[in-house]
Amino acid sequence: MIRTLRAWRRQPDHYYWITALLASRGAEASTTRVVSTLIASLAFLPIIMVFSPAGPQGPVNVGISLTVAAIAIGLALWWRRAHWPSRRQSLWFVTLVSVGVAAVALIQSNPVSGIFATCAFAGISGYLVFFHTARHVSTMMAATVVASAIPAYRLAQAGDPIWAGGMVTAVLVIILTATVGCQAFVEMLGQATMGRDLEPVTGLLNRAAFYEAAGTFIASRSRVDDRHLVILVVSLDNFTLFTPAHATSARVAAGRAMRETTRRDAVVAHITDSEFLVADSFAAPDASALVERIRSAIRSTPLRLTTSIGVVCTPMNGLASCPPYELLDELTALATKVMYDARRAGGNQAQYVVCERPACLDNFPGSAEDVG
Repeated sequence: MIRTLRAWRRQPDHYYWITALLASRGAEASTTRVVSTLIASLAFLPIIMVFSPAGPQGPVNVGISLTVAAIAIGLALWWRRAHWPSRRQSLWFVTLVSVGVAAVALIQSNPVSGIFATCAFAGISGYLVFFHTARHVSTMMAATVVASAIPAYRLAQAGDPIWAGGMVTAVLVIILTATVGCQAFVEMLGQATMGRDLEPVTGLLNRAAFYEAAGTFIASRSRVDDRHLVILVVSLDNFTLFTPAHATSARVAAGRAMRETTRRDAVVAHITDSEFLVADSFAAPDASALVERIRSAIRSTPLRLTTSIGVVCTPMNGLASCPPYELLDELTALATKVMYDARRAGGNQAQYVVCERPACLDNFPGSAEDVG
């Protein structure tokens, strides 16, 4: 049991890969609206309790209750956004909500109402399990114990310590159940996505998944004679100079920019700390429009990132007859070489090469006949 708890506390922050997963599924906006609605609904509880005999009494406590409600409404409006907040903003949000819940619990004139109010920590716990670390959950649990213990002490002093203890226990069981359930779901989600297809920081495909998806992409389109396959290797300039925190932010921002800039059918992957892969097809061997959109989108991120991009273009006719991994190895190596040429030329630019006939077409029996 102790070993399990220690392993749980050592787990890394979930924020980047969960938010990247939401972005990759196009679920950021809908999820933020759900959070906004939940916070708005909770904002009405402190207002309603002002009119209850069991609620806050006196101008100071009523003022605190209404202030918490106003902050909650402000947070609900803040959550009406298209993208998920940054990790720091997320933690500040949790802090404000936790302080608000604790304040509402402590100012109730009826201690039973105060203990009941701490059930809201279950939602905070679930959020922390999904997006942050076990250490944050532990801090929240300590806050829950304190916030519930004070009204429980008041209830015990009123003559019913058994009821007080039972209510606190019930609250802790509710929160622990929510925490364990969310943790189990996160672990199943991680096993289903992180280790198999997705790079954990950006939520883009990893190299193996890129090869699989790009191979399917080539096979499904190679019979269209006027199509050209384009492979891009995108590398962030001066990446080694970033601090670890800035490096992570740069990867997340670049991944989001590429996801939002490329077409839905394009295959996008994050293969090393600073490098990304894109596979797409065009009617003509000119991918400059896509390249410039990617460069501009990454340049407009908060870190003002620049990129060195290598682009290789080849006719798709006949490529389905090549083993996809050998073909993609060849084209990716060529695009990587061109990317390094762009970096040596000073970076913040793209260089192009047209591969009229991949060597893969001549190296495997049947390829030449398919093309002819």
